[in-house]
Amino acid sequence: MMTKTKQKLLLNVAVGMYAHPNMQRLEGVLEAAERFHYILNENDLPHFEQMEYKQLLNGEATRDKSLSELNHIVEKAESYHQVIIYLGGHGCQKLLGKCPCFEDDMTRYFLPHEATDSEPHIYGITACELAFKLAKIKSSEIILILDFCYSGGMLEFFRQHFTKLLQNKNNFFIIASALPFQKANDVATNTRFMECFCDALDEAGIVDSNGFISAFQAYQYAKKWVRLKSSYLDHSTHTPDYFGCEEDKPIYLTKPPTPLNGMTRIYLLIPFDPNNPTQAEIVKEKIEKEYPGIKVVYAGDNSLAS
Repeated sequence: MMTKTKQKLLLNVAVGMYAHPNMQRLEGVLEAAERFHYILNENDLPHFEQMEYKQLLNGEATRDKSLSELNHIVEKAESYHQVIIYLGGHGCQKLLGKCPCFEDDMTRYFLPHEATDSEPHIYGITACELAFKLAKIKSSEIILILDFCYSGGMLEFFRQHFTKLLQNKNNFFIIASALPFQKANDVATNTRFMECFCDALDEAGIVDSNGFISAFQAYQYAKKWVRLKSSYLDHSTHTPDYFGCEEDKPIYLTKPPTPLNGMTRIYLLIPFDPNNPTQAEIVKEKIEKEYPGIKVVYAGDNSLAS
């Protein structure tokens, strides 16, 4: 009889460039998806012996292929698997539609490669479709990351219906990088949450007593850093939210290596205006006082010691 081993099933669906010329290009989405995979692989937990990875980027990330890969996970996943799904790209909202999932009767969509925000009902993927597929997964741990505008509206659907669909079969953690009504004001900040989330999975300073980092720990860290960077840099970003397990029922994701000196140093780069140096000093002092252990450096400062 073949021994069953712990295994991660990771699906990354990321769209930075769309088929329709009117769809704005998103910088950083593909890089965020690839870095997510790299960190999960490099800092894998010792009790997970394998990771199966599927990546759909840009033209590969069509509606049909995305749903087909979700169906593959439904068929393959067993109780000893940990399922992780990342959806990154554009999102949109339309009145009524296929799956009204918030009190405003708006349907929120994740937009695959061929979809458009003017007609999302044709190729867009709704919360209903995701929830009913995920509810069929037999895995004991499910993590879903919704990294697109208006994704918090999808999260509300999961809050209302997902636990009943699961019938307490699974431990799950679902993250939305934006609130229900929230659209990124600047595409450069579209992936800021995922950048901070990946930073967290690689951060030895937030591990628990076993040296592990859970999805909830990483979420808390990322939310703090999204807020911090937005506050002091450009005030333009998503506000993340979550639904699922917390500290009492953690889903562990990584075991980062311990730094050689046993300490971690966190740097935050902030702009420096030579015409107003006093303001920069005030910001620096405020950050370092509020967040002990953080060293603030100015853009163009080459004095970062290794």
